[in-house]
Amino acid sequence: MAEPNFRAMLATIGLNIKTVISIRSDPNKEYAYTLSRLLAKILFRRADGIVFQTEQAKHWFPISIQKRSRVIFNPISDEFINTTCSKDDRQGIVAVGRLTKEKNYPLLLNAFAKLLRYYPEEALTIYGDGGQREKLEMLAKKLGIEHRVHFPGVVSNVAERIKNAKLFVITSDYEGMPNALMEAMAIGLPVIATDCDGGGVQALIKNEENGLIIPKNDEAALVAAMRRVLLDPEFAQRIGVAARNSTLMYSEKNIAIEWLKYFDSIL
Repeated sequence: MAEPNFRAMLATIGLNIKTVISIRSDPNKEYAYTLSRLLAKILFRRADGIVFQTEQAKHWFPISIQKRSRVIFNPISDEFINTTCSKDDRQGIVAVGRLTKEKNYPLLLNAFAKLLRYYPEEALTIYGDGGQREKLEMLAKKLGIEHRVHFPGVVSNVAERIKNAKLFVITSDYEGMPNALMEAMAIGLPVIATDCDGGGVQALIKNEENGLIIPKNDEAALVAAMRRVLLDPEFAQRIGVAARNSTLMYSEKNIAIEWLKYFDSIL
């Protein structure tokens, strides 16, 4: 979103039109280079409004920008809110997202390989596609777990596919507001997420209340967290229910209302 935001600010110079832009990822990564960082902090001062997904992203910018901003979470599709997980017959561990470097799926594969020592019949399914797919498939083969790991690619009925999973895992190094995590929580799945940069995970999860947060790139912590959820069905059920209850407020309707209120305040 960096370049579209820059273009929006440049295109509206001299026009009598309100301009609202939005930051959709970790600013440290989205505006990582000196020029883009400088442009953001100068051009965005002209915006009438700026929407952030997290407080952490908001505080990356100068106070003059923060004062005109609003933090609005991503909406969760009704498809996920209207889907609830099964209390019985739970099967497999799932992850959902683009198969890209920042998602750090090698961490998940390496941890899952160690988990199989305790749960040799367990299975892992990673939904999504991307440039890292071939490398991930090769890593699974190298670890000797290719028969327990599945890469179905992009599917249309994600909610239905993941609703009966035992566990949802996100291992990203950085995120904005992770949609896949929000959707899994809305279904009521127990979730494990890395303490990744961007602030989205920290805004969504209260550790050990509605999910588990582990350090970034910590394989041992991930194995321990997965074992804890699998060993304790009552704990898994409790954090899953809490996850669902804590995310229902982010329905499409409620988030649309937040945007409309913000637009009204600017106009």
